[in-house]
Amino acid sequence: MAGYTYVADGGYTSKLAGGSMTPAMPSFSAGNLLLLQTGVNSISLGTPTVTGWTKLTTNTTTPCDAIYALVAAGGETSPTLQWDASHQAYSRIVSFSGDVYTDLSTIVVQASERATNTTGKIAVNSTSAPSMANCLVIRGGHCIKTATNNGATFGDWVTDSGIYTKIGSTQLVQSGTAVAAALWYDSQSSAAATSTDTAPLTNVDSSGNSQGYTLILQPLVLTQAHTRSLLGVGV
Repeated sequence: MAGYTYVADGGYTSKLAGGSMTPAMPSFSAGNLLLLQTGVNSISLGTPTVTGWTKLTTNTTTPCDAIYALVAAGGETSPTLQWDASHQAYSRIVSFSGDVYTDLSTIVVQASERATNTTGKIAVNSTSAPSMANCLVIRGGHCIKTATNNGATFGDWVTDSGIYTKIGSTQLVQSGTAVAAALWYDSQSSAAATSTDTAPLTNVDSSGNSQGYTLILQPLVLTQAHTRSLLGVGV
């Protein structure tokens, strides 16, 4: 059984006026796991419905930054989603290959979400060890700009823990005038708990509003009988 492998990033799409947006599709193959990250410069708006996609975050304490998932069948096109048009919004799609667990309603085996913290950083709670190896850990979120973190000085995050790999570049919506978003991943080889961590901005402001989350996604576990069937060997 193999773990998840990063394939491609479609790049962030952002709109200063929010509203309808269509993120670009990354390179992908049938059977890949597609993850859509989207958020908005607010602390209370509800997340949009993305037709055909399953929302993986609960958004109980992070109402304005969400992850959705889709198992690619081939030929998919970019979805269009709708945020409140008076807020700055962003979205991006990332693809992963590997032994993808296809029941998206139960793919999340461990999760935590954490809203604003006192240091103006993206804060993410730790999670306990999942029950199996080869899980995919997704960690991300965003931080709203303030008078201190204005468009000229709004900084990037440092590498989260030194364990996670940041996907692409941090998105500074409309050149950093509104909100910054980022996403990291870790493909585990053995079951392991994640630590409490923050992703510091180079310019921090205690009044900055941040929302963060950690999701641990389980892989497909092939039984011996299933493996033999796939190989055309009698059980």
